[in-house]
Amino acid sequence: MEATAGTLNEDDMRIAFNSVSKNRTKPDFIMTTQALYQKYESLVAPAYRTEDRRVADLGFNSLQFKGVPIMYDDYCPAGYMYFLNSEFMKLRVSTGNDFTWTEKREPTNQFVFTMLTKWIGNLTCSNARHQGLLSGRTAS
Repeated sequence: MEATAGTLNEDDMRIAFNSVSKNRTKPDFIMTTQALYQKYESLVAPAYRTEDRRVADLGFNSLQFKGVPIMYDDYCPAGYMYFLNSEFMKLRVSTGNDFTWTEKREPTNQFVFTMLTKWIGNLTCSNARHQGLLSGRTAS
């Protein structure tokens, strides 16, 4: 985890990526905020070249860092970039609580019935050494 404040740059991303990589094991996706995603896009845009001179398409359909897709999410905390390896993450469901229904309930003031859906589980990580976080970064 790297938490010193500063503007997002390629060197910080490289260090964070390499710190959680070992041999062939590396992050398989990077999650961040829209602001940091756009900052990264501005870092790689000057290196973009096209051989087709008839096409003047500015922007990218998707971004990658070292061959790993970068995505953004509205709920990602500001200034955070997660380097995640899904091989070591698993969604574990509590036995008997995988979208089960409660018994019917009839409110006293309506001619309807309701049922609640139950789901109990946890996202677990079997090897935290291969998960990384770059925080305190800004887009400016």
